[in-house]
Amino acid sequence: MSHLGDKLGGKVKENVGWAIGNKNMETRGKAQATEANAAHHGQRTHEQQSTTTDPSRVQQQGGTMGSTNEPSRVQQQGGNMMGSSNEPGRIHGNMEAAKGTTKQYAGQATGNRGMEARGEAQLTAGQSEAQSAKDMHQAKGREEQMTGATKEYTGQALGNEQMQTEGQGRRLYGEGRENLHS
Repeated sequence: MSHLGDKLGGKVKENVGWAIGNKNMETRGKAQATEANAAHHGQRTHEQQSTTTDPSRVQQQGGTMGSTNEPSRVQQQGGNMMGSSNEPGRIHGNMEAAKGTTKQYAGQATGNRGMEARGEAQLTAGQSEAQSAKDMHQAKGREEQMTGATKEYTGQALGNEQMQTEGQGRRLYGEGRENLHS
């Protein structure tokens, strides 16, 4: 979870640097966010890949530079970190809220009312997106609980232990999912 905090901190730094015109701060923030994102996904950065990968060895093994033949955990699960384009994302919403706060304070500090208003709007939109994502995941958890409980009790009534166990597992998964997002 600390990688996500580092990523968010990097994004805030990047946006503050942009808002106050400090290119050095902006660049450092972008680098921090990129490094945290790579660390979170267990990936090496582009610099590490290019210095530790021998192109001839990769080609002999039938691969390409900087890629693997295995999909990432996120791709295997059929999604991405930020959610799909039509689903709210908790991380994305929190990042947008942080960027909005940064703009709002930068606008206040410089007396730029327009920037302050845009920051406040972005903050509100980000908070709404994060809350929507949280609510959506809780609802999906409750749905899993109900589906699991139905299967568990149907299995119990029929004397089917496998169905009962699968239902119990799904119900517990749903409880965990709901609690994780509460």
